[in-house]
Amino acid sequence: MQISDAQVEQFERDGYLIVDRIVPGDHVERVMQAMDRVYRGSYNRDMRPAAVRKPITPFGTTRSVRWVLNARIVDADLWEMATDEVVGRAAARLLRTPSVSIVEDQLLDKPNQGVPVNLHQDYSYWRFSTSVNMLTCWIALSDMTTEMGPVEIARGSHRWGFAARPRELIHGSEDEYFSAAQNVIPPGEQFDFVTTVVPRGGGVFFHGLTFHGSRGNSTDRVRRAISLHWASQECCLDRSKLLDYDHPYLFTGLKQGERLANKYIPQVYPRLG
Repeated sequence: MQISDAQVEQFERDGYLIVDRIVPGDHVERVMQAMDRVYRGSYNRDMRPAAVRKPITPFGTTRSVRWVLNARIVDADLWEMATDEVVGRAAARLLRTPSVSIVEDQLLDKPNQGVPVNLHQDYSYWRFSTSVNMLTCWIALSDMTTEMGPVEIARGSHRWGFAARPRELIHGSEDEYFSAAQNVIPPGEQFDFVTTVVPRGGGVFFHGLTFHGSRGNSTDRVRRAISLHWASQECCLDRSKLLDYDHPYLFTGLKQGERLANKYIPQVYPRLG
């Protein structure tokens, strides 16, 4: 996957870039098999410290997104996906940074008739980084339709400034869908949404400050996706902001002000060693 100058310019203007093919079909199958393993509690490479090794309970309910953070730490195939150098190179190109590290991954199953995920900025959950120059890639694991509730992007919203988290994230509703973004949208601006309707293996890259969410899944099918999240070279650790982060062990060995990169959140482009 090559990112052109025109695509970088579009990303910087709009805060997102949709790509129809990010990972090939055989990788999609491996990722879905890995997701199923993690959901049933089977971990084929558990790298977690012994003190925190316990069954992973997904966030969510039968009506919301079933959401698992940092499953790469317990599964070899998900680790391979998250640390892929080709996708990491694309991330670095879009962020105009010499290198990137993978700081998070998310497994995202939205059930049939599942409720919305309210609009939010990913950086509002990554305040441990001293820089906002961070990037998400949401990858569809099934062919998307609008009715399935794929991620939607508010075009240009990365320029609106920092917002607080929504009161509720994955148990969203039409009434509260806009709540976080409405607090910072500039006067005269309007929401201009782009829905990520892509074939499986395609998806969207977007900036850490870009507002995004997803509407309800009105179909009879589960909407499956994975997201990867990178930090640019200038992102350093602010330990005072780790108090409400779910997996603080990921920053083991990092001192205040050091770059966000270690054995759990490795630099993936360019690959070291």
